[in-house]
Amino acid sequence: MGRPGGDVTHRSLDGVRVRLTGPHDLGRPCTSVARIADRGRLHEISSGTRADALSWADDIGVDRFDEEFRIQDGRLRVGRTETHDPDTGQRDPVLAAMWEGRRHAVFTHLYHARPADAVAFFGTVRLAEHDDGIVAVPRGRARRPEPAEL
Repeated sequence: MGRPGGDVTHRSLDGVRVRLTGPHDLGRPCTSVARIADRGRLHEISSGTRADALSWADDIGVDRFDEEFRIQDGRLRVGRTETHDPDTGQRDPVLAAMWEGRRHAVFTHLYHARPADAVAFFGTVRLAEHDDGIVAVPRGRARRPEPAEL
């Protein structure tokens, strides 16, 4: 990992490793975002530390995680919240899904979904945790339509 005034390597969700060098603290955790297309739907996933995932869940209004599943050498936790459009009054249920590894996590949200939908979605990617991040490889008919962002 990095140190102030040194260099560091971070890994994006598509496996690309980026080495940064400079006088600043570049070793702080970074996040990555990727899109996964499967069966006519486009899902956005993010990765970061477990603390990043918990902060994201709090930001979208998840009070607690209701269920937990062991998958791909980690745990998938799901919680519920809803979106609210103040202009129209429209409310939509949202299922927050967070896969946790040893140090890193992958997180996403699914509209009008059940926990089984989150398990099925995470089955469309093969997750591999490394010291410098997580790689999510689409499998089956799932595809990554564009490179991940770091």
